[in-house]
Amino acid sequence: GDDAANLGDGVGLNKVAYKRLPLTYFAWVTSCVCVLLTIVIASHLILKHLEYYQNPSTQKYVVRILFMAPLYAIDSLLALTFVGWMTTYIDVFRDCYEAFTIYNFLNLLVVMLG
Repeated sequence: GDDAANLGDGVGLNKVAYKRLPLTYFAWVTSCVCVLLTIVIASHLILKHLEYYQNPSTQKYVVRILFMAPLYAIDSLLALTFVGWMTTYIDVFRDCYEAFTIYNFLNLLVVMLG
């Protein structure tokens, strides 16, 4: 009885239940913060590569690979937001870009290693 209700005291789960906010709300807010952070960092790296575009044979592949992080972050946020049939279509797009990224990584290896 009471032991099960006090189980989450050490990790603060009772505070979440006390405020009557679902745990999924906190997961969604955390995901939004992480997505924004990922977009900011990846955009900075991509823009720096484009600003100092002195080795186009390799940098075009690096820029394409760097787009993977924000796309995965956005995909995770959308999958968390739209549960159900919508995630299937979102995951197909993610898988297609993943294949494109692997292709670009292999091309980068060919260019760099000869």
